[in-house]
Formats: sequence, C-alpha cells, structure tokens
Amino acid sequence: MWVCALVWTVSAGIGGVAAGQATTRLAVLSPGLAITLAELGYGEQIVGRHGFDAWTEGSVPIVGDQHGVDYSALARVRPDVVVVEASAAGVPPRMRALAEELGWRLEEVPALTLGEVRASIGVLDGLARGDRGDRSARAAELIGAFDDVFGTGRRDAEASRPRVASLASVNPIGVVGPGSFSTESVDAVGGVSVPSAGAPYQTLTGADLVELDPDVLVVYALGTDAPAEELLGPVAGLPLRAVALGHVIVVREETSLTPSVRLVEVGREIGRGLALFGASGAGEEAFDEA
Repeated sequence: MWVCALVWTVSAGIGGVAAGQATTRLAVLSPGLAITLAELGYGEQIVGRHGFDAWTEGSVPIVGDQHGVDYSALARVRPDVVVVEASAAGVPPRMRALAEELGWRLEEVPALTLGEVRASIGVLDGLARGDRGDRSARAAELIGAFDDVFGTGRRDAEASRPRVASLASVNPIGVVGPGSFSTESVDAVGGVSVPSAGAPYQTLTGADLVELDPDVLVVYALGTDAPAEELLGPVAGLPLRAVALGHVIVVREETSLTPSVRLVEVGREIGRGLALFGASGAGEEAFDEA
C-alpha cells in the first residue's frame, strides 16, 4: 500500500518565533486562535484559555469550554481583550454585559474558511500589539508562508486533479465537506474535494463513500502511530479506487483539524502526497514524512 504519512512536531512551528513586545492581556476562547497567537510570539500574553486548548502553557487558567464560559474564572484573569471564534450563535449576552461592566474588549474572529484563517493572522497580531496600525515582521512571515502554500497551488484543470475525500472518522464514516478550511486546503494544493455539496461535516454510509469513489483518501488520525491499514478500519474493506491503489494520506498532526496558521504544514505535506500519487503508480515504497 502506498501511504503518505504526515507527521510533524507541534513544538517546531513554522520558522522562528519572535517574542511579542506588547502587554495586552488576552483571554482566548479558541484553541486555534491561541495556536496562531503563540506562533506569532504572543503566547505569554494569554492569561485565560479554552478547555480544549492543549497547546497553551498548562498553568494558564481555563475560562471556558464547549459547554460554556466560566465567568468567575474569566473575571479573575483580568483580560484586556476576550478573543472568541466567530459563530452563528454570536457572543453570549452575559459576556457582552460583563465586558461592558469590566471594560473588556470583545473580539469575534472568523476562522471557518481558509481565507478567514489567513486573515486571523493579521487580526490577532494587531490585538496583541495594541492595534498599533502596522504589521509585525513575524505576521508578515506567516502570511507569506500561508500564501506560498495555498496561494500558488496547482492550477491544472479540475478534471486532471485527483478527487480527494477527507475522513475525520471511519466508524462511523465522517467526511469533511465543502465550506471548511480542510477541504479548501486540499483544493488549494492540487486536489478536488468530495463531496462537493452539503455541510462542512457529513456522516456517510459505506455505500455513499463507494459511490463517491475518490482517487485519494486523506485520513485524519490525530495523535496515533497506528498503521494506515488499521486506521482505515471498515473503509479498508470497501471496493474503493484509493484503497486498491494505496493512495492514502495519513495526517497525524494533532492540530490539523484546528483552524490555525499551522494548517500551512498540513497543506504542504498533503500537496506533496498528491504530487507523488500523480507521478507514481501503486506498488512503490511508502512515503513517510516524519
């Protein structure tokens, strides 16, 4: 089986990190936005974090999670700015009222699409530096890396590019659908994401996946070293072109489904895998990016 395994170290980041000079205190209720802030060099300014944020320093207090905001904990960390990921639900009315009472600035930062993740780099850089009106050298570097990977991808006609299904889970079969940064990343580096309609996350039957019959499978296997055959689970037994040819890209990086600037590394390696599959037939030795 031809397998491209994407493995890279969380602590490595993207190039060097310049220490932030501003002193704005940030409560960040989004793991992805916190990762981008850390990559910008402002990790030490984060005074409150989301419960799922495993990348910010562990001593930073948790001030909320998917179940809601811990307003007492949030007040104790005395933030200057509360950063949340923009959503259809918006900011809870209680948070707005508390922010007005205590003088916090609330910032809703969109991060669903690839373009929004790119834009968040500049927004977060400005927030951390107190809206000085200029862009730090580090922010310019990260935006440049983003554009290098996603802004100059293959421009082949769609018919000549491989059709790619990205599996967030295999039992049940969960695929990443259109309108998300994950599928947009695949499209930008040389693939055509399927399914092309529906919600950003979809649950399929085996028959649904066979009907799609993608040329390549991207399997998100976060934080595990299990071999590709095991990771595919019941999908390995389906009559799929990608399985028969061994065209499977395994993404093991724990932040790969989190909207942050680290998508650059994931996109770069998916692009390498797609290029290899396009240039080589089945039966070659596996490519493992460690």
